Order: sequence, then C-alpha cells, then structure tokens
Amino acid sequence: MSRIDTEALKPETTTLDIPTLGSVKGNKFIELDGLTQYSGIPFASIPGRFQKPVLLTKWDVQQLDCTQFGPYSVQPPRNFYPLPGFARPWAKAPVQSELDVLNLNVSVPPGTKPDDKLPVMVFIHGGANAYAANSAPMYDGLNLAKFSKELGEPTVIVTLNYRLGSFGFLASTDLKKYSERLGQTGVGNYALWDQLTGLRWVNQYIGAFGGDKEKITLFGQSAGSQAAHMMMLKGEKLFNRVLLQSGLSPLCGIFSLAQYDVVYFKILKELGIDTNLSPEERVQALLKTDAVTLSDATAKVFGVPVLTMAYTQDDDFIDHIPSWGELGAAGQIPDFVDAVVVGDAANECIIWDGTYGSFATREKFLPRLKSMCSPELYTLITESYDITSDLSDADTFNKVEQFTSDGMYILPNYVFTKGNADTDKLYTFHFNQLSEYDNAWGGYAHHSLDNAHVWLNLYNTFPDHGKKLAIAMATAWLNFANGKEEPFEKWNSGNRYLNFGPSGEIGRFVTRSDDEVRAGRYNIWDKIISAGLVEEFGRVSEDINLERTKLHGYC
Repeated sequence: MSRIDTEALKPETTTLDIPTLGSVKGNKFIELDGLTQYSGIPFASIPGRFQKPVLLTKWDVQQLDCTQFGPYSVQPPRNFYPLPGFARPWAKAPVQSELDVLNLNVSVPPGTKPDDKLPVMVFIHGGANAYAANSAPMYDGLNLAKFSKELGEPTVIVTLNYRLGSFGFLASTDLKKYSERLGQTGVGNYALWDQLTGLRWVNQYIGAFGGDKEKITLFGQSAGSQAAHMMMLKGEKLFNRVLLQSGLSPLCGIFSLAQYDVVYFKILKELGIDTNLSPEERVQALLKTDAVTLSDATAKVFGVPVLTMAYTQDDDFIDHIPSWGELGAAGQIPDFVDAVVVGDAANECIIWDGTYGSFATREKFLPRLKSMCSPELYTLITESYDITSDLSDADTFNKVEQFTSDGMYILPNYVFTKGNADTDKLYTFHFNQLSEYDNAWGGYAHHSLDNAHVWLNLYNTFPDHGKKLAIAMATAWLNFANGKEEPFEKWNSGNRYLNFGPSGEIGRFVTRSDDEVRAGRYNIWDKIISAGLVEEFGRVSEDINLERTKLHGYC
C-alpha cells in the first residue's frame, strides 16, 4: 500500500441519518472508493467551567455539518513530538475552545451500510493530559479505515476529544465545595467524565455508522492509555477489548486534594487573584478568568517544558486510583472485557529530555538523585543501572532516560502483567524500532513512535523496513479489534512479548532471557518488586521527569 495522497483528495459531501438524534453531513472520498468521514460530531455539552459533561441525545438542528474538525481544548503551545505532519486541504484548521470541545470523528470504511455491525476502534489521544486533539494529523482515521477494508477486516475508527489542562483536571477544596453547591459529586478528573461520556455516546449511536456496540476496542497511547486503563477500572460495559500503549493509571501523576490545593493557590497567585478572598469569591474570580490566561498560568505554575496534569484521588470516578505500587493487584480486567494488550516503547522518557537534560550530567545527577530517594533505592538504582561519576554526560543522560522509562512505563506494565498473569485475556508487546528521522529523537525507539506506525499516516516517510513494520502493526491492531489473537500470544502461554523492531523486525517473540533490548533489566525489576520499592521508584522517576517536588513537595 501507499499512504493516501491527502493533498490530491477532493471530498464530496454525504449525509447520514442517526435515529432519534438527527442527520450529519460528512465527507465522502471518491478517490478512496467511497470512504466516508464525519468530523466534529458533538457528543456532550459542558454546562460550565469545572463541571461534569452532559450526554447529548438531542441536537438543536435537523442536520449537523460534520465536514470539518471540531474545536479542541485550550492548551499551551506544544513543543514536543518531532514527527512530520501532512496536508489536508479540505480541512480548515480547527480552533481552540473551552466549552465546545466534546466532539468525535468517525471514519467509515468504503461500502459500509448502517446494518453491517462492523467492529469499532475508539481512540483516546495522549498528550500529558495537557496537549493534542482528535484532529491531529497523526490520528486521522482515513488510512487505518481504508487499510481495514483492504485487509478484509473493515473497522470503524473513532477518535475522541476531551478537556485538557486545568479545564480537565484542576482540583481544590474550593472547587469541591463549588461542585457540591451545584449538586455535583467529586472534584477534578472532568476529562475522565468527558471520555466516559464519549464512550456512552458511541455505544448509543455507532450503529448508524455501521458499527457494532458489542465489538468495541478501546485503545489509547500515553495519557490516552492511562485513560483507557481508568475506563477498565470504572467497570462500565462500554467496550469489550482494550489496547494499552505506554501508560497505566499513575502515568501523569495522582494528586491528593491537599496536593492540588497547593497548585490551585499558586495558580490564583499567578493570576493575581487575592487568596485572602472567601472560597466562593476565589472560585468566582477563577471562573471569570479568560481561558487562555488560565491555561498560560497553569503552564507557568507547573514550570516544566511539558505540562503534565495529574488525576485527583477524589474517590468519585472510581473508589481508588491505583498508584505505582498498586498495579500488581489482580482483578483489574473486568469480566466483560475479552482481551487486553499492554505494551511499551524502549525509550519512553526521551519525551521529557527538556526537563532532565539540564541535570542528567555526571557532575549534577548523582547528588540530585541521592537527595530524592531513600539510601536503599539510591544504591539499587546506581548499582543496577551502573550509574557512576565516571560516565560521560551523554552516557549519564541515556542511563537516566533508561531507568525513568522503566520507572514510569515498563516496570508498571511488568507489574500489571505479573499481577494478572493467571488470566488468559492478557497479551503483551514491546516496541523497539529506532526513529530514523533527522531530529533530536533520532536513534531512539521513542514515546509515540509506535502510534506513527499503527495509524499509517506517516507511512510514506518510512524506509522500506519501516513500511513493512507499519503494515504489520496496523494489521495486528485491526486483527485484535476483529477478535483475532494473531499475531499476539496469550501471556500465560509462555510469558513472551511480541517484538516490533528493531530494524523493521516483525513478529519475533522474546522471553526475558532472550530480550536483547532489555537484557538484565528484568532482574532489576524483580529486585525492586522484592524490596517493596515500586512505589518509590515510580515517584522518583516521575519527579525526575516532571519535577513534582519543586511544584509542591509531591515526593
């Protein structure tokens, strides 16, 4: 195959009736055998800032124009993921908004009829709970939907938007009282309710697009994978398969209400709001603050190159959000979920090189690490990962990237896998393909590079072996969504990981003893687990990348 030449596409309009809701006008791509795409479909409304969403079951118009991507959440300028984009000349650049962001895109394979009951893949994008959108070129469903038809496994592709930054996650005692005055429960985690509401909408209306609500695969990457794990823990039967790419529940942090109070008051001060006002007056001042101003203030308060918003341990969305040390608990796969794939990339934490790059040197790092953790963990990290003062700055940098990738991504997946090893529903993968782009992350199997392969949108930018790998990964994801096991293998059948890469290698299974990329690190992880240091290891890794201690003494 070749990637769709989007610059040459000239879509026609088409309409689709959604029973009880109305009709939508979308794009029909004749050059793609009639593939259709409906963009910016609103699935919920937001009554106001810091309020839960309301499912939309009625529109104010008989027909919605869904030929353009919908608004996405206000967010700071984004300065990471050095991956190319591509032109979509029929699509206007979507705008940022605060309250009009809860929309989704649906890409439908050619020839699909409303009663076909095709499998559905619903994607939650990543972006540290602070960036990105369902309209990003990376997540355009055109190529994946088109390829699903060519593969003989036609699949409907859905991408969700949700609130980001403070709009999706800020919490405080003041805001909790504000929610109570509105008759709502909980505080913070508004984005989780957005995502849940989006899944409810898909269950109710996807049949009109030819999808089957009984065959929904929920998948996400990074913060989107973290969210997908949360949807599993929520336990509402809205999907039957889950694919987790690089992220479980604690990935972007879990703050107590007291910890978020510190952030909240820092934001108020940054905005010039008098903190001596009454709680009601403080909230009202915050509600009156311009959205962009609040977004910018949030980024300044967190004070790191990549703003990363944490969940709130509010006991509302679920009773308890599992932290780093709690991912080994059994029973995290609901009975209604048939299968779960969990995987990671070799160099996840290169994404935060802008933070630790300033102190991951042979002179600065070891004293800093010693001040951050217990003597036991310090010794374990330095000896196990062979971090000494004799290393070059470049080697120190790579060691820090390696062990924090373990702490935040790879070890949590390992702990989760071990804790659920007795189920026959679990599958695993490692992504080891090194980036061949000429940029700062070239030579790393970096965070989100797996996404670039799965979605096929950057297919033409890959070398030949990268193209083969992209086809293999897209095929594996679509096979999974269509109820097939291959090429994955049940974890409990041999404790083997499916490897993607390096050098375009496809389909090799590895055990811990023959995994060259992670050689020896499984033994380190077992030591960390045996010593009861998983929680501290995760929090120290988080602090190195996100500087939570500087924010509010989180570690």
